[in-house]
Amino acid sequence: MISNNPLSADRVYEIPCQTFGSRPPAKITWSMDNKELLPPKYNYSQTDSPDGNVTTSTLSFVATRQDNGRTLTCRASNHLVQNGVEEATVKLNVFYVPILHLSLGSSLNPDDIEEGDDVYFECKVNANPEAYKVLWKHNADNRREIEDVGTEVMETLMLLKGSLFDSRPPNVMISVPQIESLGSRVIEMMGKLRRVLRKE
Repeated sequence: MISNNPLSADRVYEIPCQTFGSRPPAKITWSMDNKELLPPKYNYSQTDSPDGNVTTSTLSFVATRQDNGRTLTCRASNHLVQNGVEEATVKLNVFYVPILHLSLGSSLNPDDIEEGDDVYFECKVNANPEAYKVLWKHNADNRREIEDVGTEVMETLMLLKGSLFDSRPPNVMISVPQIESLGSRVIEMMGKLRRVLRKE
């Protein structure tokens, strides 16, 4: 089995599992969180050495964000012998780009906002590895920076005083460590927020 080295979401991985000394050769199956992995989403092969002493199975699958934290199990079975089941497990650590949800403050009524009112926004961040910095921007103006977040799922707030309230929608940027293809992600408040910010 693989070690607990991180995987990257949306990449294909081939994971080997070997068993030794079973007579007859063991049958190897795979599961994740105790649910058997089956084609077509998951595919695996099995080969036996010429002397039948070594059996190797290779699992091929695409790692996803949802796989992060799940337990992958390789199970070797020989039902012709007593206690003929052995297994190895690994907890998956899957890196993925930040998932952001940005909204008006939950206590605000978007239909009751007037020019000059204070407005705050809520941003929920889901990232692995953990986000180390959250940078709020109102257009090109940095408003708030939060570092050393230290949680996989977090929430932050930004307040716009009435004097800063104008017709341009705010945007929020979340930065994560530059590991493999991971980087920063920027989203803008659109739709209802754009209409609110342009309210006369």
